[in-house]
Amino acid sequence: SSESSSSTWQNDKNKSRNNLVYDLYDKMYLLDEDTAKRVDYTKKLLDKLYEKGVTESRPEGYIRFKTYHKLEREVEYLKNEGFSDDEIQTIMPAFTQARNVKKSGLKALRNNSGPYGEDYVRRMKEKGILYNNTKHGDYIWWHELYANTRDLYNALKGAEFNDDEINEIIEVYKKENASGYDLTGLKFANEDLAVYSMDEKLNNWTQGKTNWLTNSTAISSIDNKTPFVGVSLVQDDRDETVPISDLREGECLHFHPYEENGKRQTEVYVISSGTAALNVVKNGKVQVLYLNEGDLAVVGAGVMHEINSVKGEYEHIAAQVPSAFQYGFEFKSTDGAPKDYDKKLLEQEAISKLSEK
Repeated sequence: SSESSSSTWQNDKNKSRNNLVYDLYDKMYLLDEDTAKRVDYTKKLLDKLYEKGVTESRPEGYIRFKTYHKLEREVEYLKNEGFSDDEIQTIMPAFTQARNVKKSGLKALRNNSGPYGEDYVRRMKEKGILYNNTKHGDYIWWHELYANTRDLYNALKGAEFNDDEINEIIEVYKKENASGYDLTGLKFANEDLAVYSMDEKLNNWTQGKTNWLTNSTAISSIDNKTPFVGVSLVQDDRDETVPISDLREGECLHFHPYEENGKRQTEVYVISSGTAALNVVKNGKVQVLYLNEGDLAVVGAGVMHEINSVKGEYEHIAAQVPSAFQYGFEFKSTDGAPKDYDKKLLEQEAISKLSEK
């Protein structure tokens, strides 16, 4: 019944970390009238999605869509389930992002072994579901890439796992491979504002944590507008000197586009706490700029640069204007570094100088 479904949903949401709308709903007396109406509307819509079986709530806090139709088909499906045009307009931005994450997520041959449990790992190796690797015990390798969880279900059923065991394995498999979970971090959206949780906003390609607060894979309002400026935040609470790679994996000497058709991207660094060493290449020569709290550096399109090392407690905000994705060019290029560019040596020198400050 609707009443029992709602009760189950309330129990599920009480277990989760994903309750911004419900937290706001519980404190609606603190909100202005228009905001309170919007929160009430959104809360009822979340309940309806669950009651109609469009979404399911996971104990770890994610809300997962059960189907990933093409967008036009999803609209038709929602209409058939009794959702109004206004409700569908509210739902589709979150659905679109969840679907894009599912499409962009990399199918993984390798998973962490721990979440599956030793017994399941042993039995799946014996039945040929997993490779029987003896090295790298923290990881497992699947014998094939399953196109969907139904294929995995059939393989496990054929390997004499019972339904309860299969369901447990599949739930871990979906989570480990980010299969269909909404990992965009989107919590709330209306005509003017989108709210994201950085704890749950992951990189679309690696499924790892991201430093980007806004970028053009995100939306800034319910009608799918994307931010013109991409902003990342890098922080370190330790009061010590470290290479930037400790805080932001993959940082390297690079430049942002400067194209003949006039398209270009400027990057701005604002040091809000601590000190940074910024490598900049000018006329083929490397300069190391030391930026202190309150300093701002504007890096023009085509200028090679990289943050080298930082001294904490550290924080910088980097803004890319415009954000790359909707602008139609590559994010950055690493071509053209000076032949004598020695990243490690520059890093050692910078760490030494920063440590003296």
